[in-house]
Amino acid sequence: MQEDGWPVEVHDDHFPQETKDAELLCVLGEKDWVLLTQDERIRYRSPERDAYLEAGLRIFVAISANLTAQATAAIFLKAREKIEDVADAKPGPFIYSLRKDSTLHRLD
Repeated sequence: MQEDGWPVEVHDDHFPQETKDAELLCVLGEKDWVLLTQDERIRYRSPERDAYLEAGLRIFVAISANLTAQATAAIFLKAREKIEDVADAKPGPFIYSLRKDSTLHRLD
């Protein structure tokens, strides 16, 4: 996605693999980053839910079970303009799902 001109940060460039999601979400909030993920259960796990709410995070979840990382990245890129419009227009916290056809649906 970086090669497509979209400034993205990769988890492993900033955090060890064993970093707990709740800790990671707090840091993302401090940096005012938008989270792109495949973890559609994030809104149901209490520590993660509390952390993203407290951090005011803007989260987009690709609903793309069993897809490669490249295929998931393609879904995010296809919806890039929609993601940027929502992220710029709406303050967090929020979670949107992203379907393969690039439609967005608010989940929270």
